[in-house]
Amino acid sequence: MYGSVQLLLSGVGPAGHLREHGIPVAADLPVGGNLHDHLFVPMTWCMKSARHRGTAPHFLAGMVAEAVRSGGISRELNPGQGFPGRAPLARELPNRATSVYHAVGTCRMGADERAVVDPRLRVLGIEGLRVADASVMPSIPGGNTNAPAMMIGEHAAGLMLGG
Repeated sequence: MYGSVQLLLSGVGPAGHLREHGIPVAADLPVGGNLHDHLFVPMTWCMKSARHRGTAPHFLAGMVAEAVRSGGISRELNPGQGFPGRAPLARELPNRATSVYHAVGTCRMGADERAVVDPRLRVLGIEGLRVADASVMPSIPGGNTNAPAMMIGEHAAGLMLGG
């Protein structure tokens, strides 16, 4: 939820949830209801001819694809042989998946009942308050969230200056 917590503590969020915690409701909005994040699931293989050690992550997909294509994987280290099928692996996944800290969407921008801010980044029902960070993204981008978040900030500055 990251920055969305400040809205919740200020009384902007799901009314029932706020009341449960003794927070007076300023605006009943679905803050936090649209959380998306990139997940990371560590996987490690032994390769028959690994010439590179500690290779940068962006090369991983190509290395794995080539190793699989050429039969170059000698054994799987992680998650390991203890998960012989899809069902055991699916049960183990929640214990291994971690965040990449690209959380978005908790203050979803839009023009429907799932929105927290309008297309001009104004918090619905609260005069003079805008949100200008990754939390307004309706869905997560395919890559890093840094550049889109910077663009949102630049766009917010333009809106506030009358653009």
